[in-house]
Amino acid sequence: MSEFPQPGQRCDEAQPTLRVLRIGVATVQDGGRFGYEAQGVMRAGFADPRHAQQANLSLGNAPDAAVLEVFAGACVLEALAPVELSLSGAWIRATVQLDQTTYSVHSGQVISMRAGARLTIERFERGRVLNIAAPGGWQGPRCLGSQSHDLSLPFDNALRRGTELTCRSSKKPSDWTSLAEAVRQTSLAEAERKTSLQTRCHDHRTGPLRVLSAAPARGVLSAAPARGVLSAAPALDALLAQPFTVSTLSHRHALRLCEPLQMKASHANASQRSSAVVPGLIQLPPDGIPIVLGVDAQTVGGYPELAVVARVDLWRLAHFAPNESLSFARIDLASAEVLWQQRRLELERLAVRIQIGN
Repeated sequence: MSEFPQPGQRCDEAQPTLRVLRIGVATVQDGGRFGYEAQGVMRAGFADPRHAQQANLSLGNAPDAAVLEVFAGACVLEALAPVELSLSGAWIRATVQLDQTTYSVHSGQVISMRAGARLTIERFERGRVLNIAAPGGWQGPRCLGSQSHDLSLPFDNALRRGTELTCRSSKKPSDWTSLAEAVRQTSLAEAERKTSLQTRCHDHRTGPLRVLSAAPARGVLSAAPARGVLSAAPALDALLAQPFTVSTLSHRHALRLCEPLQMKASHANASQRSSAVVPGLIQLPPDGIPIVLGVDAQTVGGYPELAVVARVDLWRLAHFAPNESLSFARIDLASAEVLWQQRRLELERLAVRIQIGN
């Protein structure tokens, strides 16, 4: 008899599903924790919300259900029970091994794994964050309403060798397929040409990062920048005029750059009182090298502020690798709002398409 649940059959309500055999930097992240910034608690959450939500929707999960976030490193995961996994985000070289047979898998794919099968992420081809979703989302300790990993809080859900992950039951029946059918693509190059993927993995390098200098509207930007001394023309024009290189010091807290801003010292030495900061805010520290705050950014900062990355582009911050080039371009508030609404519509269409089985 098949080890997989039959169509329409639910998984167990909660059971160990995946064991970590090898891991680099990886955490469990959900939509984040909000409303505690005044107490100094960062929001954390998805570094790449676009692909994390796509992975969740491909399994019928709520968009903000917890996913396993693997950050630019090799890892090996072993299935302890039959499970579907949705991979989305970075373009990867990966395989699933069962008994003596090995299959190639890729981002944008939902794979069905039998107990004992091993998923090996060999390397990242493009991008830095891979999201792995499971039916119902990964289950773990919650703090302040979120499972998102945050070392500053009094619990630790960092993943290490031997960690066992548990998934909740799927909210809708799962259409299980055989492993061979689920991973029939044989190489990453071939997979890129497929048009039947359930989710599309987007390239983070498509054009400049779009930024706003005006006070943003609710829900369109990451959040409004505080009273920025450097939001005026000289510093912002300098930011838009030059290319930058991503530093090796970048992480979830901030995207760090290598080149100083080319501007007059009288502007670079400006300062301001400490005030609330948000992911996507671009600051200018005393060394003159801009910093783009990430999803794990602190809640208060005092560096001068240049601009803020439009919410529609925040997911791209997670994927820039060291030594990659990036640039910035101005976008007006109305255009940012249109793009964000288009992004929301994209997710809604994806959910409908998966629900009807197309």
